[in-house]
Amino acid sequence: MKSIVFINPPMTLEARYGGLARAGAMEPPFGLCSLAAVTRRQGYETRIIDAETLGLSADQAAREALACKPDCIGLTATTPAVDSAARVAERIKEAEPSVPIIIGGCHVTAIPEETLQSFPAFDLALVGEGEVTILELLRGLDQGTSLDRVAGLAFRRGNGVVRTPPRPLIKDLDSIPMPAFDLLPPLERHYSVTAQSVDRFPAVSLLTSRGCYARCAFCDTNVTGNTMRAHGAAYVARMMRLVKERYGIRSVMFEDDNFLALRKRLKELKLLLQEERLDMTWSCTSRVDIADGETLRLAKRLGCWQVLYGVESGSQRILDFYDKRITVAQSARALELTKDAGLHTKGFIIIGNPLETLETLEETRNFVMRAALDDISITYFTPYPGAAVWGVCGEYGAFDGDWRKLSCFEIVFIPKGLSRALLEEYQRKIFKEFYFRPRVLLGYLRRIRTRRHLADLMGSGLALTKHVFLRPSPFSYGIR
Repeated sequence: MKSIVFINPPMTLEARYGGLARAGAMEPPFGLCSLAAVTRRQGYETRIIDAETLGLSADQAAREALACKPDCIGLTATTPAVDSAARVAERIKEAEPSVPIIIGGCHVTAIPEETLQSFPAFDLALVGEGEVTILELLRGLDQGTSLDRVAGLAFRRGNGVVRTPPRPLIKDLDSIPMPAFDLLPPLERHYSVTAQSVDRFPAVSLLTSRGCYARCAFCDTNVTGNTMRAHGAAYVARMMRLVKERYGIRSVMFEDDNFLALRKRLKELKLLLQEERLDMTWSCTSRVDIADGETLRLAKRLGCWQVLYGVESGSQRILDFYDKRITVAQSARALELTKDAGLHTKGFIIIGNPLETLETLEETRNFVMRAALDDISITYFTPYPGAAVWGVCGEYGAFDGDWRKLSCFEIVFIPKGLSRALLEEYQRKIFKEFYFRPRVLLGYLRRIRTRRHLADLMGSGLALTKHVFLRPSPFSYGIR
């Protein structure tokens, strides 16, 4: 084994975001960049084909991969993209049946047996974090030794699927080399942050920690676990310097589950960023129950301009069902503290929840209109394999489990007593009442600094306007 090609499968923005595709983000495939950095450091000739951002079809992605004459091919896939990944694998198998094809990512980690049984073109599955597993697997394939000894795998044996013991989580994330961003198409031209979360251009998303201590019922943490592990401040500063100097990135969206929870690291980062003088702005996510004025003011001094919170609902009953372990009052207070610190706020909202009623929808609408919010994202309740609600959601309503539809922007679950039309109506209603207000519109005008910012915000605004006032177009599921 001397070479490996990693593939991010085809997936259109329309498949991810539906009618709001123009307002969506194009994130780098962080997992593949990390795996590629590890295999390259060990001497394997390594390439990444990001079929999603390049707009390649399954046939094109397969041809590009085979043109590299790899000894092994690795694919990653979220749940809505796994069907697309399988199509790429099928094309490869048709041309080169002997090339081993590995599937990894959150979907197969949650349900490895079902995934391998559903898609025969996948030979092996990386279950969980893959940086250590991939090297042991490649050595095993090269030497022809038994794969039973490689932790974190699933593979076929006879008519069944064998799972090896789980791989322990990586404790020292700084032992992983810097992500192989150079194997992707140029970051500054091919990747983007949502228009709502851009302060300067070019902007890109980064990931600096893994795991979340919360156990929200709608979230799948099978890959990264419920313990927060983070890159050190020096690693984060080096990553920021890398994207600034090599790609001209001027603003970053930290996609960590709870960036501000790492207060000690934030204080260490302050000294390093002052020394670096990078002049970069950033936004990040946080839980509402850890927001405090001191941390938010520190973040502001370090270049933070926006904090995004998982508010989820204005109904305490629904928050309790999800085991969010927060209150509606905490959400309101966190947003106020964030505004007081001089930061913009964004709230993630879910509607169509298992306990949703007209009353809870109204509670959410009223909360959104009262709260100190500058931006909102409203998605539909979507059960994912591996989440606590996956196996029980059918008790609360009608669920369409087609993996291709599980994007959060397609209605796949309808609570008892409600209808698809009503959920669509409420999403449009909240969007319209929130965004088409002078305060919010003026806030967007104040953000505009360049022609590109104006173009992005206008494109996003047009997509939202069409979504609110016109019937949403059907999904394409991103398969070419």
